[in-house]
Amino acid sequence: LMDLQPAGSQGGTYAGNAVACAAANATLEVIRGEGLLANTKARGEQFMTGLRAIQAKHPRGLISDVRGRGLMIGLEFNGDGSATDVPVGPQVSARCLEKGMLVLTTSVYDTLRFIPPLTVSEAEVEEALAIFDEALTEVIGEQLAA
Repeated sequence: LMDLQPAGSQGGTYAGNAVACAAANATLEVIRGEGLLANTKARGEQFMTGLRAIQAKHPRGLISDVRGRGLMIGLEFNGDGSATDVPVGPQVSARCLEKGMLVLTTSVYDTLRFIPPLTVSEAEVEEALAIFDEALTEVIGEQLAA
């Protein structure tokens, strides 16, 4: 690879880097060999179905949107964005963390982002959904009691 590059053509850190190219090829082999794309599709569908079931279970309008592709999923709460609006996402994220699951808050909207590893198992997705549902139920219960 280096013999194909004329002198002075290496204009950046990543340009023509043989080690980086070898690492990329190895990564693609693992993705193919371990069936990560199929797992991503199946677990993403499982996650979306589970989150939509949780959306239907809670008060109407609490969760305004569940969206994503594969294992990059967003769940948006239906806040009005006013100064008196108390975002639910950060509270649910903190409660999930207490239960051993990291869920990221994101955006200026009250949105949570779920991005599990491509190797996540069916059982791990079920566990994540259970933790999220429990955390959400607790936070909403506390808000209603206040």
